[in-house]
Amino acid sequence: MANEVELAVQIQRDAVTKQAADATIKLQELERAYRESEPMRLERDRIELERLQSDPHYLDRSLVSPQARREAEVLEARIRQAEQSTLVPRTDAERVDAAVMGDPIAGPSTSYGQQIPAQDFAAAIQADIALGLRPELVRTFHTTGKSDDPQGHIYAEEWFRMYAASPEMQRLHCEGDPVMRMRHKAATYYLAGRHTPKEGDQ
Repeated sequence: MANEVELAVQIQRDAVTKQAADATIKLQELERAYRESEPMRLERDRIELERLQSDPHYLDRSLVSPQARREAEVLEARIRQAEQSTLVPRTDAERVDAAVMGDPIAGPSTSYGQQIPAQDFAAAIQADIALGLRPELVRTFHTTGKSDDPQGHIYAEEWFRMYAASPEMQRLHCEGDPVMRMRHKAATYYLAGRHTPKEGDQ
């Protein structure tokens, strides 16, 4: 009988571990989608072009090197194409705001590389809001890749330690208890949205 109980507990823990891993993977995919989105690529190209144009060493090289001039020309062409593209009707921040407010996402549903299609992106955000997560936490994470609390990951780590040691919490989560699901998802957001310590803060 004891062996059967231990087996049941292990099976439950394995299921909980898989659910936590799946949730983390989903958040990582959303974070990667944010970084690889068209608006973010456009912003990176603008920053790089500005850096080149303000770099005296590059300017000197561009006077004598067609290859050096080509670097700026490629960036300028990509920026023009992105700015003129009709496939970027909203910035990522606008998409997140619309999803948090429950508005439908307008525009094309195509994706860029690993980017999540707009409708799926909105559905994931709206599902988390419906679960009970604070809109500001969801909005901040999906627009910055960070949580809205610099200390949030510390509390999340403690919560997951409690969760790992509590068969009752795991049981409630496996059974779909809405409060436990919400707390588990919130802790996952805070952990995935860890703030990088400032230099000197040890």
